[in-house]
Amino acid sequence: MNVPLALLLLVVLASLAVMPATVKAGVILEGVDLERMAPVVGAVERVWSSYGVGAVITSGLRDSDTDSRHALGLALDFRVKNLPRNVWSDAGRAVAAQLSPALYDVVLEVDRSSAIDSPANRSHLHIEFDPTPAKLTRASGFSEVFI
Repeated sequence: MNVPLALLLLVVLASLAVMPATVKAGVILEGVDLERMAPVVGAVERVWSSYGVGAVITSGLRDSDTDSRHALGLALDFRVKNLPRNVWSDAGRAVAAQLSPALYDVVLEVDRSSAIDSPANRSHLHIEFDPTPAKLTRASGFSEVFI
């Protein structure tokens, strides 16, 4: 059977399509350093799209956050509950592989206090721009923690 080249090309292009990230209601992006965080959004969009789902930004600027770089506009959180649980770590590693480990920390924060499908579950992928000289030689910027 001969498949028209134009149809084959459309199928290939559709498989490469990247779904744009959406932003959860109430998330503050004004004040986020777009130059430093745009590569993060692009990496997450590509990885989430490879699983057939769109990325959702669940946290941006948080003035009261002193434990991360959210208050500086240098961190974003992404929903992981829209991915199958068995791929969360792989997805996080895939995102980290697209970002410089010397510049970005990629942390999968897994909430064990409530069921994964519960609205109360706070599991997410946290990514922050945090360049430090000690990170220049590390192979990966990915880690997994339990909250």
